[in-house]
Amino acid sequence: MASSKPVRPLGGFDATMAGLGSMIGTGLFVVFPPAVAASGGLVLVPCLLAALVAYCCAVSTYQLAGAVEDRLPGTDRGWLRDGGAARTAARMLLGPYAGFLTGWLLICALLAAAGTAALTFGTYVFGDRAGIAAAAAVAALTAANILGAVRGTWASRFIVAFVIAVAGFAAIAAFSVPERPTAELPAPEQPTAAGVLQAAGVVFFAFAGYSRLASMGPQVRRSGVNIPRALPAAVVVVLGLYLAVGESLLSFFGPSALAVAEAPLLVPVESVQSTVGTGAVTAAAAVAGLGGVWALIGAIGRTAASMADDGDLPRLFRRAGPESGSGSGAVHPEASRRGRRGSSLAARVRAQPWAAEAAAGAVVVLMCLGTELTTLLSAASFGLLLYAAVTAMGAFALRTRPWFAPRLLNFLGLAGALLLALALPPLVIAWMGIVLLFGLVVRLSFRRGQDAPGLLPPPD
Repeated sequence: MASSKPVRPLGGFDATMAGLGSMIGTGLFVVFPPAVAASGGLVLVPCLLAALVAYCCAVSTYQLAGAVEDRLPGTDRGWLRDGGAARTAARMLLGPYAGFLTGWLLICALLAAAGTAALTFGTYVFGDRAGIAAAAAVAALTAANILGAVRGTWASRFIVAFVIAVAGFAAIAAFSVPERPTAELPAPEQPTAAGVLQAAGVVFFAFAGYSRLASMGPQVRRSGVNIPRALPAAVVVVLGLYLAVGESLLSFFGPSALAVAEAPLLVPVESVQSTVGTGAVTAAAAVAGLGGVWALIGAIGRTAASMADDGDLPRLFRRAGPESGSGSGAVHPEASRRGRRGSSLAARVRAQPWAAEAAAGAVVVLMCLGTELTTLLSAASFGLLLYAAVTAMGAFALRTRPWFAPRLLNFLGLAGALLLALALPPLVIAWMGIVLLFGLVVRLSFRRGQDAPGLLPPPD
């Protein structure tokens, strides 16, 4: 029999580590080449702008999740992390279709992020065969999710510790090797305001995991004190790591070579002829990429199941187990654990939103086979920035707010997220706009069964 021992709430340090674990991952390995290409060779300013917007939106996420928790006691925090709070706020402020569009936006962003994570794994481990390897990895991890496999907290802690250690080693190698790649490359463009904003929009992808920490609530001891302290601490630590890695790569490659590097953290380590170091960087990219795909496919499935419970997606995407139809789209934690502990394979599958996860996996496989890494990275950043803007808008509408979250902070998050999103490549914006419009047209084409039972009264 499984132990019923209650989970011990996290303290401030552990909460900060959880925040680091959610932010340090795939982005560290892929954001710097496109960011440097857009900014004309700058790393510091784009990273600072991205960190500022991420912190403002993290505070907004904390406010909005707390407001939902106050009005729906016992709400599953997994549902809040998967877009429940922002969708509820959008539904309250702008109507039911805005709630759908917010959830659909998050699903599209997470799909692009999963493709980015998979291609990061493929690029660092398999090189020229990145797309095929990424597609195979997505298929395998989707099957693992459907079968009820769960990534424990120990795995997240191992990944973040390993990635930080490897990134530090790569940065030291980049700073210590005087030689740079000698390929003849055109001189970088002069920095422009639009280019710096576009670079910051790309770098925002590497900070986007802040929502996990901001939505932890009851999992943290004295959450009203510890989370507000952990949020800036996590953002500052991650910012310091990204600046160290980014500046070291810029020093090693130069802006022109870094802008076209496919696996930038590998080259400095290869230059010091360290076989162990090269293997460590490859392994770190692999665990970060695969861990990201695993988590993102699960998040997409839960979000789609929640939207199906609300009547925003077909009922096919709901869970088949007894926890489906939970009203607000939340899944009771005990019911979820029972599903995972089921004695049969069929029981574990029924506990998962298997149809949503299978559909998500199929879409990500097609993305990996037909789309470039930088395009998926920009698309994910655009979707995540728009979603962050919706969250900031919902937090701005709250009347009751803690001292550390004035409306100015919400406004900065809203304005900053929109500014960085609109600075991304026009083709990516148009592509994501078409996908969002397609989803809305499909949603308008079938009758909504009922308003979501989890609809909250206006914020106060």
